[in-house]
Amino acid sequence: MDGLIIFFIIIIIAEVAERQGWWRRMYDCSHVPGSEVRPASELCASLHHHGNRSSRRRTTPTHPSSRWAELKMLDMQHKKKTASARAKVDCTIMQYKDVKLKWKKMLKVLMLISFLLKGQTAVIQTQQTVMVKVGEDVHLSCQLMQTKDVLQVTWQKDLPEEKKNIATYSEHFGQTVNPGFKDKVEFKDAGLKNCSIVIRKVMEQDEGCYLCLFNTYPDGSLTGRTCIQLYELHEPILQIRESNSTEETVVSCSATGRPAPTVTLNVTQQDLYFSNSSTVSVTNTNATVTVTTTAVLSGFHGNGAQVGCAAGLLSVPEIQVFKTIPAVNQTSDDGEKHFKNH
Repeated sequence: MDGLIIFFIIIIIAEVAERQGWWRRMYDCSHVPGSEVRPASELCASLHHHGNRSSRRRTTPTHPSSRWAELKMLDMQHKKKTASARAKVDCTIMQYKDVKLKWKKMLKVLMLISFLLKGQTAVIQTQQTVMVKVGEDVHLSCQLMQTKDVLQVTWQKDLPEEKKNIATYSEHFGQTVNPGFKDKVEFKDAGLKNCSIVIRKVMEQDEGCYLCLFNTYPDGSLTGRTCIQLYELHEPILQIRESNSTEETVVSCSATGRPAPTVTLNVTQQDLYFSNSSTVSVTNTNATVTVTTTAVLSGFHGNGAQVGCAAGLLSVPEIQVFKTIPAVNQTSDDGEKHFKNH
C-alpha cells in the first residue's frame, strides 16, 4: 500500500515538472550571445558569402590603412566568437549543475515521504476502521511488528482539541485505566508487543479515532491509529397495499439506520416484476435516516407471490423480511375478492 502511494506521488511530481517545464528549461541560456540555433542552409549561405568576400579581397587592391582596419575588425570578431563559445560552455555546465541539483532535491523529498509513510505506522498492525452497532462492545487491538525495547503502551482518544489518555500498561506498573474510563474501558490483552482494549456499550460520544502508543527506547513513540464508526440498522417494515386489480399491487418498504441504509425490494417468481419505483429519504432528529422505497408489482394475475425487502449499509450484513401475497380468484358477482384455498 505504501509503495502504491509513493508511486502516485512520483507520477504527480513528474506531471508538475512537465507542466512547469523543468525538463525543457532547467537553466535559461537565452541571455548568452549566439545561443540561438541557426538552420544549416543559413550557415552554408553565410560561409559561401564570407568565401566570396575573401576571394574578392585577394583580387582587389586596397589601401594599407583600410587593410589594417579590416584585420583589426576580423580580430575583434574572432574574440567575440571565442567569448560567445566560452559563455555557451559555461551555460551548459550551469544547466547540468541545475538539473543535478533539482534531481537531488526531488530524491530528498521522496526519501522523506517514504520515511513518513513507513517509519512509524507501518511497524504497527491495527484496524483502520471498526464498524460497531450502537450499544455493543468494540475490541481495539494494536500489534508491534518489529523487535523494539518497549517501556510502556498507552491508549489515547484523538480529540480535536487534545489527545486524552485512556489507559496504560507497563511491566512495572501493570494495567492502569484512567479515571473517567474505569467503567467504560478494560484491557483484553495486556502486553508490550500486542495490546488490546474493549470499550463497553459504545454510544455516540465514543465514536472517533483512538491511538495506541508504543513508547520505546531509544526510538521514542511509535503510533498506531484506529477509528470507530457507529452504525444503526433497524428491521425494515414491508407493506403491501390492497388493490382492486388482480394483476398488480403497490409494495413499499421502509428502513431506518445510520448512515442512510439501502432498501431493495425483490420477488421470488421470475414472471413477476417491479415498475415505477421511487425512493424517499427523511433525516430524523436523532441523526438516523429513514429510507422508503415504493414500487408497483405486476404480472401475478391473481396468483400468490412472495415479496421480500432487504435493508443494508456499508459492510454490515443485510436484514431481510418477507411477506406473502395470497392468491385470489377473480371478483365475484357480489363485488368481493375471494382467496384461493390451498
